[in-house]
This record gives sequence, C-alpha cells and structure tokens, in this order.
Amino acid sequence: MNIAYRFRIYPTEEQKILLGKTFGCCRFLYNQMLDDKIREYEKTKKMIKVDRFFPSSKKCCKCGRIKKELRLFERVYHCECGNKMDRDHNAAISIREEARRMLTA
Repeated sequence: MNIAYRFRIYPTEEQKILLGKTFGCCRFLYNQMLDDKIREYEKTKKMIKVDRFFPSSKKCCKCGRIKKELRLFERVYHCECGNKMDRDHNAAISIREEARRMLTA
C-alpha cells in the first residue's frame, strides 16, 4: 500500500534564497554528471552499471577495507586506516573506482 503526504511550506525570503541556491547546486551537479556519463558513453560505447548490492558506503575509498556494519545515522565514515570523510562522498568515490575497475577488466 502506498501512502502519499502533501505538505505546504511557507519559507521566509532568506529561506527562499537558500532553497534556490541548494536546488540550483543539485541541478548543476546532476546535469554535470549526466553530461560526463553521456560523453563517456560516446567515447567507449559502453554503459557501466555497478551492482546495486556493491558495498559502496561500507568500503573505504582509500584502503578498500569493508566495514561489517555501518548504520544509516552514521554520516561520517571512519576507517582504521585513518580515512575520515562524509559517508556519501566516500560512497561516490568507491562507486567511481569500481566503475573504472570494470572498464579496465
């Protein structure tokens, strides 16, 4: 069963500016990544798809060590090798490196 909720927000002028900047950055980054993907496909004629169960959040992008458990509320990734970064940034780097590995394989 799907449930949908609708909310109406009434941001202040300052909040409207902040929301506009935030969504503008998201749109810019999405379009940039989409452009990169299109250019890579035109160059290689290969579409790279990383397995959806690839442990991107749990894998350290520096040493490759995979954590056994990483809870969703843990927003900063800490590794025994000393790597400390935002978990989403770490996951993005891990996915990029896995795609590069798949290209060279």
